[in-house]
Amino acid sequence: MPIPFDAHRGPLPPRTLPTESALLADVWAGVRREADAARMPERGVQLVTRLRARLDAVALRAGRQPLRPRVACLVGLDAPRLPAVWIGELVAWAGGELVPGPVAGPRPADPEELERADPDVLVLAPDGADLEAAREAARALLARPGWSALRAVREGRAYLAGGDVARERPGPGVAEALESLAEVLHPGAFRFGLEGRAWARVDGPRAT
Repeated sequence: MPIPFDAHRGPLPPRTLPTESALLADVWAGVRREADAARMPERGVQLVTRLRARLDAVALRAGRQPLRPRVACLVGLDAPRLPAVWIGELVAWAGGELVPGPVAGPRPADPEELERADPDVLVLAPDGADLEAAREAARALLARPGWSALRAVREGRAYLAGGDVARERPGPGVAEALESLAEVLHPGAFRFGLEGRAWARVDGPRAT
């Protein structure tokens, strides 16, 4: 497989497949434990196999994309905070680069720090699951001083993401979360039909 090339940052190093991640080992083990407890171990194996295949398929295609956008991902809308460390891996698998870099423990987001990071894409993960209700809160947040100056906001690349993106640790919904990010970051390469259900544009069409 040819080494992906970023016109702005040069050749990209090969990346580990998601299924080789130590972070996901607990997810696979948890799925199998629940299936074993339900006396259906084969279903646990089947689910893990399907999830791993979905993750790897996205990561392989994302790794072939020519550009790797810089992505700021924030959790919560009333008092946005930087995401859990594992989100950095999720963004990388989706073909992006998390900015600011991962930090240990929750920390409030600083608009000035975000402006220095200069993200190409802003992903907001509301604490609730209702993307349509979150849209108005997101618009109010981005209208505050400092937020509207972000490149991603100016260029209309601010999004809402539901599901596992807001979690402290990944769960079985990690595959859909990765597919959502891949659609957001590389819309020409990925089309899973998740817009409006798993993610939405802050200034886009109404979520359904």
